[in-house]
Amino acid sequence: MIVDDDATPTNSEAMTTSQDWISMYGASAGSVLLSEYDFNRQDNIDLYVGVGQYELGFEEVTAASWAQNVTNTWNFGLYIRPDTLDDETTNDGYSDAYLNPDDLSDNIAAGTTGWFDSDENTASSTDFFNEDEGVYSLQGTMNSTTFAEFDIDGGTYTRYKPFFKIRGWRSVSEPSSVTLEGAGLSDGTNYNLDIAPFSEAWTYDSGGTWAKLADGGDLADADEYLADSTNDWNFDQAGYDIFDNAGDYFYLASHDQFTGVNLNLSTVGSGSSPVLTWQYCSVNSDTATACDTWSTLSVTDTDSGASNMTASGNFYFADPAGWVASTENSGRQALWHIRAYISSGSYSTFPVEDTVRTDILLLQYLSDISSNDQTFIVVPESLWVFLGLIPFIPGLIKRRQRKN
Repeated sequence: MIVDDDATPTNSEAMTTSQDWISMYGASAGSVLLSEYDFNRQDNIDLYVGVGQYELGFEEVTAASWAQNVTNTWNFGLYIRPDTLDDETTNDGYSDAYLNPDDLSDNIAAGTTGWFDSDENTASSTDFFNEDEGVYSLQGTMNSTTFAEFDIDGGTYTRYKPFFKIRGWRSVSEPSSVTLEGAGLSDGTNYNLDIAPFSEAWTYDSGGTWAKLADGGDLADADEYLADSTNDWNFDQAGYDIFDNAGDYFYLASHDQFTGVNLNLSTVGSGSSPVLTWQYCSVNSDTATACDTWSTLSVTDTDSGASNMTASGNFYFADPAGWVASTENSGRQALWHIRAYISSGSYSTFPVEDTVRTDILLLQYLSDISSNDQTFIVVPESLWVFLGLIPFIPGLIKRRQRKN
């Protein structure tokens, strides 16, 4: 970071007093830098903040509102905005929505709750908003018999194209329907939705060979197998014959603490009762390095055989206490890992994956919310037959709550 009192700041001049400019340079093209700068104001100044090629301006600060010789802390966060946001009132609306997120507990359905976790930046039991990511974080149990339902208020502060991250999706298929106040919404027009891919995935053969299976869902990457239904991975490939002994491992990793895996197999595994044991990283002195200690992870099949890859479907687990991040095979960053190895039995037909994804739904509504008590319902495919009842559900719930 440099500070410059010239009209055109550069990244080579030294910091001096009575400055007009603060410039911050990202480490690489397209990087977004969040920073904090403490400085002692010596004079009235105009602040101008630049991050890489992106710039963020501040208005002049007068002596009346900012006393001289007082140290002030400014927290800088870069927001790349559309060029249509060119007036103060509109910009203030976006700031208000961020600084005053809604408490989604109002009219939230049984079975859906906040994703309260310090690692999600939502440690409080009333904090539904992850400021680091600008998303509302929820969790629940969403399978063949249950759906997610939550209410958002936009009457006081407009919610601009709100984004939701919902953990606990137990199906290989995306939701069949999303409704708002009982009205069906169209995917790609009214909202965008996806099941979050794994950030990284690896296989490790006991002979010392690693193979990359996931790259954050980047379908242009030849190494993205798990999110690409046209690029299937055979766990019995020559040179990568995983699951033929206990020293072979299948690693799955995410930026988020997922609690389930949705596997769609193009070929299901079979043989002499193969059993996979899943583990999580329980001890790691340095998250920038490989895990120090792996512990057994207790998993439950929503679809029988899924955790052993002898059937397509979902398996899930409780968020393990003491789960720590690690960086496996010199990966790009510390992530939340689980891994599997064959602990008994054997495969005669090895599984071939079609898609393997987390249990986290990513949902963004593509319009603004400017009224209160706006109820979203996310419906699994298996409940599509009951969709005709959905328009009545929000009203029934709200009438029941008023009676109580």
